[in-house]
Amino acid sequence: MPSIFVNDDWKKKLSINISTGMWQDFKAHKAGNFAQFVAQVEDIPYKRAESKILFETMLDDHPTVQHTQEPAKSSLDVDTSSWIPIDIHSCYSKNESVQLAWKYLWDRKLFNTEDAEDEPFYFATDGDYKNRIIIPFKKPNGKIYFFQARALFDEFPKYLNPDSTQVRASTVLYPFKSDEPVYLCEGPLDAISLQNAGINATATMGSSPSRTQIETIKDMNCSIVIAYDNDVAGNMGTEKIERMRKDLMMPAIKICPVPSRYKDWNDAAADNFDLKRYIHQTTQDYDIEYLINTHIEPR
Repeated sequence: MPSIFVNDDWKKKLSINISTGMWQDFKAHKAGNFAQFVAQVEDIPYKRAESKILFETMLDDHPTVQHTQEPAKSSLDVDTSSWIPIDIHSCYSKNESVQLAWKYLWDRKLFNTEDAEDEPFYFATDGDYKNRIIIPFKKPNGKIYFFQARALFDEFPKYLNPDSTQVRASTVLYPFKSDEPVYLCEGPLDAISLQNAGINATATMGSSPSRTQIETIKDMNCSIVIAYDNDVAGNMGTEKIERMRKDLMMPAIKICPVPSRYKDWNDAAADNFDLKRYIHQTTQDYDIEYLINTHIEPR
């Protein structure tokens, strides 16, 4: 939705997670919980907004409808007949849209030029994901278990995930190697950028990972390096992971923020920034010394 803090936000930079109530305004660089959002919209104190949310339903005379939610399926059931594979050689395609999709991926340095993959991306020509680049999450056998669809033209929203009744984004991670440290990024394009630079990386589909995702990382015997964006949401996500890490008795985490002059890892890769060198020089322990040096108060 449009920002509630900035006028003329035609790109609709404010998003709300309808499951958790957490929100982030990318235009105004603000984030918070749902009570804070209500307080801002209705111009009331935070405590009053909190009470309003807590008691409004209890004071309602109308009967509450009970909803039951079926568990998410473990596999995708998506019509891929209109998906055209895009690889490093698709610049020769006779389909103009595929050429444009290839150019976007090439300009963003998203192809692995050292170890070319078969069908690393797709382009949807019809259906629910028409005119979108499909970023697949594949099992070792090549089966797609999740994907993210990025708009190539002016489609809104910019990113689409599969229907959550099939596979929930909060239960998946972008494919990564086990038994070694893994860098946690927000989106798959960032993870791909780091992987192309030789860094083991995954994406948690946002900066607020679920316990399921962190448990999966633990089961794969990986230690965690936070590589989220430099913003309020990224800091909140880091604190959340630290709490879950302690609860699950996992090794101490490390942190490596995105280079300050870039929006994310893919922006840095597209600018030919030496990601591998930066990662090795910048990764550090997430401890009290780091918090003091970066002026972040531990919670």
